[in-house]
Amino acid sequence: FREALEQNIIPSAELATLEKLETRAVVGSLIYDEALQELRSVLVGAGLAQRSIEMVKQLYHPGDVIEFRAVFADGAVSLCGDLHNEAQRTAMIAFVENHLGRSNLYLGICPRKPEFAGATKAGAAKDVLRRRHVALDLDNKDAPDADPDWSQTLDELKALDPALVLNTGNGFHVWFRVEEQDSGDLEAGQPA
Repeated sequence: FREALEQNIIPSAELATLEKLETRAVVGSLIYDEALQELRSVLVGAGLAQRSIEMVKQLYHPGDVIEFRAVFADGAVSLCGDLHNEAQRTAMIAFVENHLGRSNLYLGICPRKPEFAGATKAGAAKDVLRRRHVALDLDNKDAPDADPDWSQTLDELKALDPALVLNTGNGFHVWFRVEEQDSGDLEAGQPA
């Protein structure tokens, strides 16, 4: 949590709460469910979901429908919407807040077809409307021995002016802008 404080992900006002949790964990008086609830409370209270969605919103145009997917042990659930539509953005913030610490959260990089707005079903390749970005997924488990924390690779990639670099907790996602392709072009580019 100290790294999260240093990066202003969690406000310094929460330091006392986090230190209390750390102390309880060390002495063995903290149970998992309690720790999870406290950490979720800190993250939601810090506005992490809202700040994350505002950052991602910059990558999409008004009318773009994107998908957030929460994946958990026995399944997954999605919510699609336009981050430039206040009601849909509010619903997506609530979706992310609800799944913080409970699920792995994913963002579909390519906008979906407009009829997906408000939908809770997962999109597939046929539902992609257009592509404006590609993302590199640098998982820590796949890091080469010569660059075990991806720092050298990230330095090289950052020199190429990526649209977004995310620390996923298990590695990094690096997004690059590409020439826009609509769904017809995407289908034509698929192997037969």
